[in-house]
Amino acid sequence: MRDVEFGMKREEQQIDYSASRPLQSALPLPGTLTVPDALLIPLVSTLEEMILVQQEMLSLLQREKKLMIGGELDDLLRCLQEKENFLGRLRGLEQRRQAEIAPMARQWGGEDRPLTLKQLAQRVPEPFRGRLTDCHTRLEALTASIQELNQINGLLIDRIQERITALVGLLRHLSSTDPIYQPNGALQPFPSGGRAISQG
Repeated sequence: MRDVEFGMKREEQQIDYSASRPLQSALPLPGTLTVPDALLIPLVSTLEEMILVQQEMLSLLQREKKLMIGGELDDLLRCLQEKENFLGRLRGLEQRRQAEIAPMARQWGGEDRPLTLKQLAQRVPEPFRGRLTDCHTRLEALTASIQELNQINGLLIDRIQERITALVGLLRHLSSTDPIYQPNGALQPFPSGGRAISQG
């Protein structure tokens, strides 16, 4: 489970919808981009699909949390497999998004200068400006919620692993062959056949 958790965190770090990266000073700042609808329509479609997948991922993480608390192992394993499938879908959609935004980034200032979704939304005309801004806002909120819930689930996994480790330690102690004390105080090796030493 921890491997899946770490995988989830790595995926979240690779998909960046924020506009926190600073604009490079060499980048020109035109008022708007002249972008054909044929480029913007597929991009909006991809972003809306990403929103749907992230909403499903959020629901899945909520279900994962309940299953961990309830200790329902079989359902939890199925849930983890679904999470892997969602991550695969998000990777594919992110690759598509990057391919769709690349021509606009080249038009704006070159491939070496990243073009964020927020920056693009600010420089395209309506109605795409509003749609891209809405997608950006929703994706940012969903990403934050997913990261928060994923962190909570990670803490639950840590606690489960601690309990398992403690239980394994207890079982090893109970099955050890160290001598034990009888009611009269005498030492006797732990019986291998499971015979009771004393009823008192």
